[in-house]
Formats: sequence, C-alpha cells, structure tokens
Amino acid sequence: MSTTAVATQQDQSPQAVLRGQFDNMDGEIEKVLPEHVTLDKFKRIVLTAVNRNPDLMEADRRSLFAACLDAATDGLPPDGRDAALVVFRTKDKKTQTWVKKVQYMPMISGIYKKVRNAGEISTLSSHVVYTSDDFNYWIDEEGPHLKHTPYLVGDRGQVLLVYAVCKLKDGSVEIETMTTAEVEQVRQVSRAKDSGPWSSWWGEMARKTVVRRLSKRLPMSSDLERLMRRDDSMYDLEQEQRTAVDAPPRPQRVDYQPTPPAQGEDLDAAHRRVTTGYIGDEPDDEAEDETESTQADQGPGGGEGTPVDPTAGSPNGGQPSERLTGLKKSLANQGTLDDLDGWLARPMVGKTAAALSPDEQAAWHEAVENTREALGQME
Repeated sequence: MSTTAVATQQDQSPQAVLRGQFDNMDGEIEKVLPEHVTLDKFKRIVLTAVNRNPDLMEADRRSLFAACLDAATDGLPPDGRDAALVVFRTKDKKTQTWVKKVQYMPMISGIYKKVRNAGEISTLSSHVVYTSDDFNYWIDEEGPHLKHTPYLVGDRGQVLLVYAVCKLKDGSVEIETMTTAEVEQVRQVSRAKDSGPWSSWWGEMARKTVVRRLSKRLPMSSDLERLMRRDDSMYDLEQEQRTAVDAPPRPQRVDYQPTPPAQGEDLDAAHRRVTTGYIGDEPDDEAEDETESTQADQGPGGGEGTPVDPTAGSPNGGQPSERLTGLKKSLANQGTLDDLDGWLARPMVGKTAAALSPDEQAAWHEAVENTREALGQME
C-alpha cells in the first residue's frame, strides 16, 4: 500500500472506515439476503444501528460482521424491531483480557414474521398480563385454556406474567405461561442482562422468552429452529439449568376449605391458609416473585415495564382500593363454586387480599361469602 493510501485511510473517520470494510462484504451479504430485502436497505439499517450505538463501533469487528451475516441469512435487518445487534463483554482465552463482542438477536416481531412466512403454524402470539387485567388460566381433560381481557380504561398496574399461544394446522392449541420470576431467571443468565434489549425493552424480551420456551414443543423447520437458537450464545444455559434444579420445591396446595382456625393456630395463619390454599409456612415470596423494580425505557413492546411486586401500589401511586376493585371484578367472573374455590386458591389472590387494609379485608370477605351463597343457590 502506498504512503498516500495509508495517509488517506488514517485521515478517514471511524464511520468511513467501517463503511469501506462493510462495502468489501457486499458479495457475501447479497448472497444470503432473501429477495425481499435489498442490499442497500440492509447496509443502511446496519450503519444506522452502529451510529446510534457507539459500543458497536468499539466492539470486535469480526464479531460485528459475523452478526450482520447471520441477520442477513435470516432476512431480519437489525432495526431494533425485527432484530437487534447486542454488545456483550467476554474474556479472550488467549490474552485473558475482556473484549466487546457483537451478537445478532432476533426480536419477537421478527420471529412472528418468520413464522407467518414459513406457513407451518396457523397463529402465534404472546402477551404481557398486568395486575389490573382479567386473566384466567386453567387445565382440564381437554388441555390448557386461558381467557385474557386487558384493562384498557386506565392504569393497567404492574407486570404479572407473560404467555404465548400457538394454534397448529390441525386445530390443536399449545399454551405456555411464565411468571415474572421465571422470566427474570432467564434474564439473569444473559450476558447482556443489564444492557441492550433487556434493559430498554423488558416486555419485548419477556414475550420472546416465553415464545422460545413454547417453541420446544412446536413442529418447526430447520430454518425456524435455527432462528430460535440464534442467541443461545448470549445465555449461560448451564447456569440456567443449575438454577432450575436447585430451585426450592413449591409449597403443597390443597383445596379451599372455609374451616375455623385450628387449635393453637393464630388468625393470620388461618387467613393465609384459607385465602391462598397453602398449608404450612408462607411461601418464600423473595425466591419466586421478587424482581428488580426499575422502570424500563419504552420500546417496541409498547412501553412494557419491568416487573415489580404485584401487591405494591401502582407506579402512579395507586391506592389499595384499586386492589379491592380488581379482586371484586375477578370475583364476579366466577361461574360455579368450583371456579370460585380454584380461583381463591391462587397464591396471587391471597397475596393481593392480604395487602388490603383491615376495613377492605372485611368488605372482601363479605363479598366472597355473598358470592359463595349466590353460586350455591344456583347449583
């Protein structure tokens, strides 16, 4: 290389150097891009992503180009909606130094798009459930069922869980649910748990997480299977398995029995047994339900925030009366005594009721007894 050429390259900005290096990859990228994505559009989206995130410019260049090739192969430009380029730190085994590397990560919108184009599944959707929503999930001899009515006339409260529903070509339906604690368990083993999509778009990543778990039971082509496994390298899967194995067993649940306190049992323990359906000590809420309470930035998932304690007040300072209103609203949806008993046995119902003020608890128990009496007369 001539002295003039070296001087010209040194005078170029980092963005110009990257653009030149990217131009040298035109042949490789164009070879794997699907017909509906042009080379110019793909390169423009990549360069825009790099300009918006300086870490991409500083990351290992080889990993950046490899991530772009993976995105091109799947036909999902890293625009932050269908896919993203995520930076994580890893230790170089040779130099024993920490370096920034880039990983291509399909987002939930891109996964939906690929599933629709594949034509192997009729429908696939995932949603976030909030404490103000009306949500019922049950399993019978015909399989799992759910009914979700989002609360759309005010503050929806805090994140409760996420679920994914898939309807197969034969008409059968597969459902997967994950509590916020289970989603957080997955996030904790991510190499980018405190940055990138997990930091900015928690709801989007939570929906993708439950879809990934559901996909293990779905018929998928090799292309879709590869798409679902694209960001496996972003997670310490062995640690996730160890965490799942070491997790304490859930307390035993028994049928709801409105019996008086046993001899030597205090009123608080009796109330917990009756309202939650659990016997023995109160479940370890910290191990299952406690998660970070920092608010996530609004992203493509519609501003879905990070999960917080569902028995706490709303982010906007809601009063406990909102809990009572929500409980009564769900109470009115119980059609039989069996439905009522099953619903009252849910831990979340017990936790929410326990957070009411004494006056509200009295009103709540009266509402339950009135509902029980009304349902008993119907039967």
